[in-house]
Amino acid sequence: MHRQTVDGTNLHSGQEIADARHPGAGAFITTGVSGGIYDRVFFGLGMQVPVDGLPRHKIFSPDRPFFLKYDAGIFGLTFLPAVGVQLAPNYGLGVGMRLTLDSLGSFQTDVPTASGGHQTQTLAESQLTAEAAPIIGFYARAFEFLRFGLTYFGQSYGYYHKTVQQKIDPTDPNSIVSIEYEAKYDYIPRRIAFAVAGQPDEHVLVTGELDWVNWAAYVPPYPKVRLDFTRMFEAGLPYSRPTVLQRDNANFRNIFIPRFGVEVRPYKFLALQVGYALEPAASPDQTGTSTILDSTTHIFSFGIGGNFGGPRGDLVAINWALMDHYMTDRYSTKIIGDMQEADPTTNPAYPRFDFHGHYLYSAMTASFRF
Repeated sequence: MHRQTVDGTNLHSGQEIADARHPGAGAFITTGVSGGIYDRVFFGLGMQVPVDGLPRHKIFSPDRPFFLKYDAGIFGLTFLPAVGVQLAPNYGLGVGMRLTLDSLGSFQTDVPTASGGHQTQTLAESQLTAEAAPIIGFYARAFEFLRFGLTYFGQSYGYYHKTVQQKIDPTDPNSIVSIEYEAKYDYIPRRIAFAVAGQPDEHVLVTGELDWVNWAAYVPPYPKVRLDFTRMFEAGLPYSRPTVLQRDNANFRNIFIPRFGVEVRPYKFLALQVGYALEPAASPDQTGTSTILDSTTHIFSFGIGGNFGGPRGDLVAINWALMDHYMTDRYSTKIIGDMQEADPTTNPAYPRFDFHGHYLYSAMTASFRF
């Protein structure tokens, strides 16, 4: 990401843009178990555990730049319980739940609390939240080599609501301002996915999927902030009520995402996979106070897997996958009439910004039958 002049010349970028450029890598351990009864009813439980221990930005002031899908994802402990029923030889139904437990330990805010450049400090107020979303799926097998699936994923988000007291002047016990914060974060939009899988022969599997994603309901992770100077007023202390940047309307749009994949088995115990998806940008041009970084993204994926052991050679399976999210170049020019700031030059991305990038995901999985 770069801050630029209106004609595209790069300018010096502040710390806010430096932070946006490096959201940080994440590491997770994912585990699961599944089983069935009489080949009719199936149960499963998956779990994703964050193991890197890194702090994450979850709530941002409205003028802080951040990457939409890579700065504000789920980083808590996530469970995925599910049950499936084979309704008939060619039909099945599944129901699950995505449940995340997330402890929001602290966050920084840029809200000024008095004249003279005073800023609030990091607020060490922990609050455990639970984010839950239903998952419902149906599949049908039209022919021996052709299958269809339809899945609904519900939306979820974390909710933070705290009132804290902040001392403006460390030497005066009455220089207290009450600050109330309310925000939604870790937003995952609802999604409907239609998929088809065909197997033209025993060595090749071809898949296609079309997702509808409800980004139009998106709520940015900006806090609503309310300041209460009652204690300073009653003590007769002078204070200045600052202008607080409030949450912008996101005005996102719904998008469709096509996905394609091919798996080839040159040998019985070896599988090679490639895939591609095109994810359009959901955000409008960021001409106002907010700077949400989102552009059309090309997603390329590669994988290799093998299975061995047992009478059928499938007792143990090991797979490795790599996914590259390439965000295409996009820029926006700030429009003073769309901005909240009285002085637009205080916005980190004014007068124009440009960005693009790559995000890489890699995973190694192993499964065992017993």
